[in-house]
Amino acid sequence: MSQPMVDTLQLSDAFRKTGMEPEQAEGMARALGEEPGAHVVAQGDLQAGFREVRGEIEAVDHRLALARTELGGEIRALDGKIEGVGTELDAKLDALHATMKIVGTAVGLAIALLGFVAGTAVPRSPAPAQWYAPPQATVPAAPAAAEAARTSMP
Repeated sequence: MSQPMVDTLQLSDAFRKTGMEPEQAEGMARALGEEPGAHVVAQGDLQAGFREVRGEIEAVDHRLALARTELGGEIRALDGKIEGVGTELDAKLDALHATMKIVGTAVGLAIALLGFVAGTAVPRSPAPAQWYAPPQATVPAAPAAAEAARTSMP
């Protein structure tokens, strides 16, 4: 039971001075002195409650600090794994790039070889015929040329 919050004797005397009967004044003073005490927290109880809450907060802070430390370690481990995967991927990409260079060179050589073979081994086809040929103009033979042609024959 907590201590009364008011001095019940002083309260009773004050009630009696206003004309209240002594028994009624004492009953009211007792009721007013004890009833609020059941619902009001004393300073010592309040301080004990604060200490309990502080202890719980400190426990939570401690667990949080442990979780941060653990999480930091896991993050560092994941960073290491990611870095390893990145290094491995870089090596594979370098190997793929080198392979593509080799394949590109081989394809270029194959195309050059096919061009050489096609140019030397396959006979060339004749030139395509013209679609349109203009008519040939006939020129009359010169009389002297015709005469020379006639005489030179045996």
